[in-house]
Amino acid sequence: MPFIEQNDLVKLYDEIEDLTEKKEELRKGYIDLKLENNKLLKKEKIKTIILVVLLLVLLFFGFMLYQLKKGSHNDSFDKNEFLNQKIDSIEEVYSARQEEDLIEEKHDLIYTIQIGAFKELNIRTFDEEELKNFLKIPNKDLYTYSIGQFYTFNQANIFLSEIKKIGIKDAFILPLKNNERISLKEAKEEENNK
Repeated sequence: MPFIEQNDLVKLYDEIEDLTEKKEELRKGYIDLKLENNKLLKKEKIKTIILVVLLLVLLFFGFMLYQLKKGSHNDSFDKNEFLNQKIDSIEEVYSARQEEDLIEEKHDLIYTIQIGAFKELNIRTFDEEELKNFLKIPNKDLYTYSIGQFYTFNQANIFLSEIKKIGIKDAFILPLKNNERISLKEAKEEENNK
C-alpha cells in the first residue's frame, strides 16, 4: 500500500471540506432556484386563469349583446302585420272547413279551437268584420281567443291539425256546452250519447 504523507493528507481533507462546502452552497442555490421557479409558475397560472376568466366574461357579454340585438330586431318587426297574417291564415283555413262541413246554426255542445290566452293582447281593437270567426271566451285576467264552431270532436281535431300547420303549435280543442267550458271527456261522452 502506498504511503501518503501528512501534508498530502491534510490537503486532501481541506479539498474534501471545500468540496463539501461548495456542494452545500450548490444545493442551497438549487433549492432557491426551484422556489423561485415555483413562484414564477404560480404567477403564470394565476395570469392564465385571469385571462381565461376575462375571455369567458367577454364571450358572455358578446353573446348577451348579440341576443339583445337579435331581440331588438325581432321587436322592431311590425306586430300588427304579424297578427294580421295569422288572422288571415286562420280565417282562410276556417272558411275552407265551413264550406266543407256546412255547419248548423244551433247546438248545445260545440268544440272550438283555443289559439291563445294573452294578458295584453286585445284583438277587439281590430275591425269587427275581420274577426267574425273569433270567439272571446270569458276568463279572469286574460284575453282568451278561439276560432271555429264544430259539432263533432273529429271535425275540431281536423281543424286543429290545420291550425298547427300554420304555426300555432299550442292551440287545443276547447269543448263548450251552452257557452260554458266542460271537460273533453264530458263532451265526448255527450257526443257519443246523441
